[in-house]
Amino acid sequence: MAATSVRLLGELLIEVNGTRVSPRGEVQRSLVALLALAAGRPVAAATLIERLWGEELPVNPRATLHSAMARLRRTLGDTVVTHHEGYELAIARADVDALTMADLFAAAEREDDPARKHSLLGQGIACWDEPFVGGFVDWLAQTEKASLTECYLTAVERWADLGRRLDQPDTACARLREVVAQHPLRESLWSRYLLALAADGRRADAVAQYEQACAYLQEELGVGPGAELRSALAVVTANPQPAEPVQLRQLPADLPRFFGRQETLAELDRLLLRSDLAPIANKVVVLHGEAGVGKTCVAVHWAHHAEGLPDDAHLFVDLAGYARSSPLTPDEALDEMLRAMGVDGQSIPPSLNGRSAMFRSLTATRPLVLVLDDARSAEQVRPLLPGGSSLVLITSRSRLDGLSARDGVHQVAVPTLRPEEARGLLRTMISKPTTAAHLDRLAELCSGLPLALAVASARVNRQPRLASADAVDRLGLAEDWLDLLTVADDPASDLRAVLDSSYRTLGPECARLFRAFGVIGHPLSTAGAAAAADLELPAATKALYRLTDLHLVTESAHGRYEQHALLSAFAREKAGKEDGDDVVTRIEARLLEWYLHTVQAASAAMGVPAGPGYAAEPPPGCRPQEFTSFGQAMTWYATERRYLVHAVVDGARRGHHRTAAQLALNLWTYLEQIWDFTDSAKVQQVALDAAKAAGDPLLEAFAANQIAISAGRSGDAQAACEMLRRALELFRQVGHAEGEGIALDNLGLALRLTGEYDESARRLEAALVTARRDGDELRTARLLNNLAVTQLALERFDEAAESATEAVRLHEAEDDWRGLAYAQDTAGQVRLAQQRPAEAIHHLEEAVRLATEYQLAVTSLGSRIKLGHAHFGVGNVEAARSAWTEALRLHDQLAPCDRERQQATGDELRELLAKVTG
Repeated sequence: MAATSVRLLGELLIEVNGTRVSPRGEVQRSLVALLALAAGRPVAAATLIERLWGEELPVNPRATLHSAMARLRRTLGDTVVTHHEGYELAIARADVDALTMADLFAAAEREDDPARKHSLLGQGIACWDEPFVGGFVDWLAQTEKASLTECYLTAVERWADLGRRLDQPDTACARLREVVAQHPLRESLWSRYLLALAADGRRADAVAQYEQACAYLQEELGVGPGAELRSALAVVTANPQPAEPVQLRQLPADLPRFFGRQETLAELDRLLLRSDLAPIANKVVVLHGEAGVGKTCVAVHWAHHAEGLPDDAHLFVDLAGYARSSPLTPDEALDEMLRAMGVDGQSIPPSLNGRSAMFRSLTATRPLVLVLDDARSAEQVRPLLPGGSSLVLITSRSRLDGLSARDGVHQVAVPTLRPEEARGLLRTMISKPTTAAHLDRLAELCSGLPLALAVASARVNRQPRLASADAVDRLGLAEDWLDLLTVADDPASDLRAVLDSSYRTLGPECARLFRAFGVIGHPLSTAGAAAAADLELPAATKALYRLTDLHLVTESAHGRYEQHALLSAFAREKAGKEDGDDVVTRIEARLLEWYLHTVQAASAAMGVPAGPGYAAEPPPGCRPQEFTSFGQAMTWYATERRYLVHAVVDGARRGHHRTAAQLALNLWTYLEQIWDFTDSAKVQQVALDAAKAAGDPLLEAFAANQIAISAGRSGDAQAACEMLRRALELFRQVGHAEGEGIALDNLGLALRLTGEYDESARRLEAALVTARRDGDELRTARLLNNLAVTQLALERFDEAAESATEAVRLHEAEDDWRGLAYAQDTAGQVRLAQQRPAEAIHHLEEAVRLATEYQLAVTSLGSRIKLGHAHFGVGNVEAARSAWTEALRLHDQLAPCDRERQQATGDELRELLAKVTG
């Protein structure tokens, strides 16, 4: 049999009886490699087919393989042996270089003697050259090459480790330099190279290579160095610790009057004194909060008083993250920290990575209580984290989310003081006699901010004119307090300067949104904030994240964002200085317009479009919120209700009379829906005054009409009639026929409330003739329903039944669900009056269903009371009890609009339930 050898590492080289032979083509070359790697063992035909062609099989795989093996046999001779199920290359393992290398590595693993192990690994490594340079099938190039390469690299790393143990670093450096150049993404190779260079006395070269590795990893993979590489650098840069450890007592003095904060201190105890973490793990907390909230005081107080902490290992570094001068760089901070720990300046590495590694080495065996004060970013802090089991308190105006995400750092918010805490702190700082009212007013005007409270206390102690609550009130608005809280000779205590240091870090869009909050002065949703600052929603969302991160706005549980009084005053001051009056006016107008057009969209989703005469088209750039369902609109209304009322009042106060009046008129849909006549009366009165100030009698007429409806439903029928006559006069003055018709219809209803039933019926019938003539079926339906109620009061039951039945039909035809709920209720009431309870049940059940579905609480209450009477009338006592029980539950949930009448309704329901329960 021919003597054959195969070289796979590097260019494929085959010798038969001392003569080099060269198989042609990818399949032939790959067959040699596949069979050589089996080294005298047969390889199944199916395995060869799979590895040669994968899923792209030839038409007849076995026949193609047989032909290929026949051609290979002509090249290699009888070295190629055919078996029943496959083929073999009759060759010894020693005649295949890749297998020789693997066998040397295996022998090294079995060897106990380090020197012999090192030698065997070196012999195997010497066999290496990159395998399969080209012309091979995918399986060999991907799978087998990867396996051989990993085997080789692992051996190199073990050989390098043994070389350091045997004090032979010089031989490793050259090989590792070459291997790292070929495999620069393998951090374990870099770490061996660094250690070999350091062992050879070339520490500076090792640090330089570390920085090169970091740059390569960042450029190619977008990541920083891993734990193994950082650990290697720590060994490279480690400096012997001083013979006697330097005592570190750098904490600032504790405040003589520290007050409150018990929950925050307890949370620090829980996170930093816990014993369930690994003994070599640092315990790190970020204390975050707004400027002036007392983060540093909390950190220092805890570090002074926490139980079981060393008293000679306190390191404090002011990172000056928000100071007027540039923040302390990590390099500068580490230089300061290393010198404090006794490291000679000449021994401190020049690079950031070198300094960081040295600091971790020094703290690996000497735990610290480290306070990193006023941090700006995660990037500023991360290189400063110790290497052992230290306790680290980081204070920052930012949450430093990057540290939490990547380093598992805990976050603890430092809030403003609660009113009782603020009062207690003031009481300890004010030396003059004072009252509870005085302390409360000071705490309120200082927004619970400890810095403001401290400066205000000093002012009160010095200035008699501030020594009472009345004197404080006479100072006026929060803007005056910014002046009062100015400390000219100490920027760190000057509230305006402290707030400005946060503001100066904002980008243009964040700063614009911050100023807009000051202009508006009340909480905003994300969409509302976007409208006020004229930002697209994604940009506003991003800006809000930044502002909340810096505690320049606060997010509530309901997704609203707001500023406390001092922040708002500062933001408003910035808006006045940087934007000017014109821009401030546009901010106010944009939000008011956004509210107006979003309210119109919400009302439309509820099936009630804006009324004729006060609908408005959105101006360019206004992006109102959109609604796809009744429920979505109602949810938005419920959340925004108080802010909508505020927007109407504040908009009119600021001179945006027309838009404020239009918003108030459109807001009627929701307030009428929930039967809120208190807020309704407030906003409609503002609408009336604002419309008059705007010189718009049409808006004034609609406002008068809506005020009249509120008055009537709250029980003041006489006031309703008077206001409706004013509305009629205004509508006629401007020639608005549709508005005149609405006022006439409502006057007919109001007259009924005053007991003038005949006059009410006459007016409603006249209006009905006009509506039928004009073909206005929706108005006809509503008039018929109102007429039916009046006819019922006049005991004209048959006419009432006819009117109510037609009202139901027309409301159904017009798809007016709200009007249909009212009409079904009226029809049921008429059937009850006609002593036809069975028919009443049908109408009243439908009224209850509609009122419940569309959240008409008062209509639902009234319909359930009537439904109980209908069930009782047919002898179904249990159904009557159920209807009245649910009616009483609804009654107790309603806010009273007429307390006397509501009390009577509650008494009536309890009497009815007593009758069916006894």
